Amino acid sequence: MTKMKAFIEMIFLKSVNFIGRKTNMTKINNIFKSLVLTIALVSYGHCVNAYAKEDFKKYIPQEYRHYVPDTDGFKSEEFDFDEDFDFSDNEDLEKKEKNNPRSSQVDYGPRSYSHRSFDDLKIYGPATLENIIVKSNISVYGPLSGHKIQTKSLNVQGPLKIVDLKADTVEVNGPVSLTKALVTSDIIINGPLNAKNSEFKGTIDIATNKMRLIDSIGETILIRKNSKLHQKTQVVFLEGKTVIHKNISFEQGKGVVVLGKHVVLKGKVIGGKIKTQIDR
Repeated sequence: MTKMKAFIEMIFLKSVNFIGRKTNMTKINNIFKSLVLTIALVSYGHCVNAYAKEDFKKYIPQEYRHYVPDTDGFKSEEFDFDEDFDFSDNEDLEKKEKNNPRSSQVDYGPRSYSHRSFDDLKIYGPATLENIIVKSNISVYGPLSGHKIQTKSLNVQGPLKIVDLKADTVEVNGPVSLTKALVTSDIIINGPLNAKNSEFKGTIDIATNKMRLIDSIGETILIRKNSKLHQKTQVVFLEGKTVIHKNISFEQGKGVVVLGKHVVLKGKVIGGKIKTQIDR
């Protein structure tokens, strides 16, 4: 990348010097200088964009790169959700919205945004978002962590960890950790899920061997088949005061639902069995 930049700068300087030697007409000289500068800057910008698009994966930790969609499928792995985020700023989003007009944004990570609003937001590489409103869609190709995010749809190719999310639809290829999330339609996950104090008004459509809901509300849970997991028992942990209004279905027929003492399951378990867990 450095060599490419140096090459473009060299061409630019030689062109300007050549033009300066060949003409004494100041006006024409300035026009040609501006033209050469414009061409050089545009070429450089295209090189930067192409390089960033190709190389964004280097910002994703090695163990998560297989979640990025460059193959025919995605894997579902175990993930440690013990890490906590510390977010102390709870300023009102509507006040910030007035000073931050919407726009469409494409960026290359690592990238961090705070107290901003967009029409659309796309990031290649790791992203951290705090107090963000997006009118349409957030797409992140890499790990995403955040706090207080509002969007119509969220698409993440990599690990996701958010505190206070409001979204219509969510799709993630990677492990998911949510706290205080409200998803008004379907959430599709290829990877484990850990959710606390959250509400899912659509279907939780997931391919994993383990998921956990704590003090959360859900409608329907569908645990899909996964070629890598076909020999393993898929387990759904329901803890705290979790309520599931409809059915929990296991496509591969090897499922277990572990119920805490105060959990309410109003539907049936299809393709699996129930185990009670009296201490939670």
